[in-house]
Amino acid sequence: MSNKDKENLINAGVDLDDALPRFMDSDIIYCRFLKLFLIDQSFAKLQNSIESGDLKDAYSHAHTLKGVASNLSFSKLIKTLMPIHNCLKDGVNKDYTQDIAKLSDQYNKLVKIIKVIE
Repeated sequence: MSNKDKENLINAGVDLDDALPRFMDSDIIYCRFLKLFLIDQSFAKLQNSIESGDLKDAYSHAHTLKGVASNLSFSKLIKTLMPIHNCLKDGVNKDYTQDIAKLSDQYNKLVKIIKVIE
């Protein structure tokens, strides 16, 4: 992973100082897990569950996404996700449109950065 890749991740709210020790301080191992994030379906399933009104399923997917994002130290994504996660945990039936849009923006920024990392 180049210094530019690291800078882009940090600017997108990734805490590399927190993440890398979890991956034996190996950029190579961390990058492998970043690439796995690209195929994780938690975010898409969260969106679909909210759109269909299945809050129980939505919470399950939000919780999974929180775990994945935590392991990769996606601090900004987690900060955006937590209000959604907590409302779903409490069974709050509300309009999540703005919350999901904000989360989607953050998620898509990370995906765009990760896709170009070699």
